[in-house]
Amino acid sequence: MIVTRRRAALALKTLLGLLVVGGVAWHLGKLLADNPLRAGAVAPRYGYLAAAGVLYLGCHTIWGTFFYQLLCKQGSSVGWLTVLRAYFISQAGKYVPGKAWVLLLRVVILRRTGLSTTAIGVAGIYETLTSMAAGAMIGALLLPWSGLVFADGSMQRYAIFGVAGLPVGAILLNRLAVRVARRFRGPDQAIIPKPPFWLLVRGLLQASVGWLLLGASLHLTVIGLSDVALPLTADGSAGLVVANAIAYISGFVAIILPGGLGVREELLQRMLGVQLRPTLGDSATGFAVVTAFALRLVWTLFEAAFSVLLWWVGRVKSPSQAAAPVVSTGTLTGATHG
Repeated sequence: MIVTRRRAALALKTLLGLLVVGGVAWHLGKLLADNPLRAGAVAPRYGYLAAAGVLYLGCHTIWGTFFYQLLCKQGSSVGWLTVLRAYFISQAGKYVPGKAWVLLLRVVILRRTGLSTTAIGVAGIYETLTSMAAGAMIGALLLPWSGLVFADGSMQRYAIFGVAGLPVGAILLNRLAVRVARRFRGPDQAIIPKPPFWLLVRGLLQASVGWLLLGASLHLTVIGLSDVALPLTADGSAGLVVANAIAYISGFVAIILPGGLGVREELLQRMLGVQLRPTLGDSATGFAVVTAFALRLVWTLFEAAFSVLLWWVGRVKSPSQAAAPVVSTGTLTGATHG
């Protein structure tokens, strides 16, 4: 009965996700039809697109390193490359509705090293929420450069701040839950691990660097697709960083959507269309739609290729080279990357 309910819930989430993705795709297609690109507006330059993919990998290497640091704080001695391998391979799970497969894949891969499910789960939850919290704060701070226009008294402005604050609130709620659980735990129950505050602050700083790399990746993608010179200015850079952050965080919050597909592209093209209009004129909206989907394609291809490379490296590594693991205990629940 439980298995049947879970399958039904997964089927429902999948159906809802497909409906949303289909609706957004139809909307973006209509935008392209109503805002035709001028001849030669899109002129791919693959060197820039490749550099954009490398910056994306750099961002997630930083975030994956924080996952490794969280495991080390729990007593793990598993090597950095082994943890990074599990981190990148697990990213494939974000394309399953609900996104729980990201965490499940990390557990499956790292359990073989001797780490407990709890150690992996706690580190994965805090890594994800810390990374998203950093992006949320960047999105809130740089909102005026986003290109989003709000009417006076519009609730959309507050909705954006609400979405941006969700990961921060999740961290605080998680820590409160750990504190309450520790107070009421029995004498024989295991202590739930909790990362120290200074480590979370360090993680926020590291994650912020990652968000800057993602903004730079978006900028290189715009340059790599446009036939018009787009100068790098402080305002322009801030706009691209915040556009990417808001779109990415919104896709993360949309749990039923695989990888935030559709929602991320919809918001990103809307903000890019406004930011690029002074340079590209009437072609800005159509170009923004193409850029949003091209960015997704570049990131996905590089992530998949790098994951396969890390998987292959892990396959050829001899068992004697694996570090001796340390097992930790306890339980904690949460969410993973979107």
